[in-house]
Amino acid sequence: MNPVLVDIDTLVQEARGFEPLPDHVVRLADIVARSDFQVPDLASFFHADEMLRERLFAWANQGLQGSPRRVSNVEGAVVRVGPGVLLGLSLGAALAERMQRAVPEYGLAEGELWQHSVVVGIAIDQARFHARTPVEPVGFGAGLVHDIGKLVLANHLDAKSLDLFRSTEKDLRDEDSEMEILRICHAELGGLVVRRWSLPELLAEGVEAHHSPLRGASTAARRLALHVALGDAVATQLGHGCGETYTGRRFGAALAGGLGLSQDGFEALCREVDRRLEGTLSIFH
Repeated sequence: MNPVLVDIDTLVQEARGFEPLPDHVVRLADIVARSDFQVPDLASFFHADEMLRERLFAWANQGLQGSPRRVSNVEGAVVRVGPGVLLGLSLGAALAERMQRAVPEYGLAEGELWQHSVVVGIAIDQARFHARTPVEPVGFGAGLVHDIGKLVLANHLDAKSLDLFRSTEKDLRDEDSEMEILRICHAELGGLVVRRWSLPELLAEGVEAHHSPLRGASTAARRLALHVALGDAVATQLGHGCGETYTGRRFGAALAGGLGLSQDGFEALCREVDRRLEGTLSIFH
């Protein structure tokens, strides 16, 4: 069997040629990743963009209709939501439209890849209230882009490629199967896209390692990849797991131990993500 069914050089070039992100998203990501910011540094991005400002208030005031706790000034909203959400809102605004398309090669109908990505992003953000391992500030953003490589890879999968996966009982949605048959995987391509966008290196490393967190290039990258893997497990539990059924998408001892998260904590996290999902999707609509 010849495992090379796609032109890897072409895939890499396409990943590197992904349409750039708006400059303000890249600048905000850099500030968030450095963790040396002040509230005015972050607030300035939202003062300058009316749509982002509206989304910031919508997130900050979720479930607080008519409550005196509602915030109506940018600085107050920035403090309430934290830097991770700020990056997620900015990055999501730039990506939502392009990530809505169907990816039938992965069994994804229109909108499902984006919905899955949002679930993972919310789960990573909310994990800070349930797991002992701290969440990296770029965590929400990593959740939104962790599967971006699927868009690149799907463009180059023909009927022969897909038939080979079926005939060998391999699952295209499994990283090891991608590597065995295609000699490249969507996580690796996703890292290339993130670097093409000039987003923080940690974010690229977390995307690359999200199926194999222990392979992360640094302690921070392994921690981020573990949180993305947790987000995938939450998505699977809630029925938004891209159709994956293999055990790599389930919550188990490796994630529990790596993140300091109990089964009860995981179930509470799933309930919180489910509660927030509809409102978050509407924010990006």
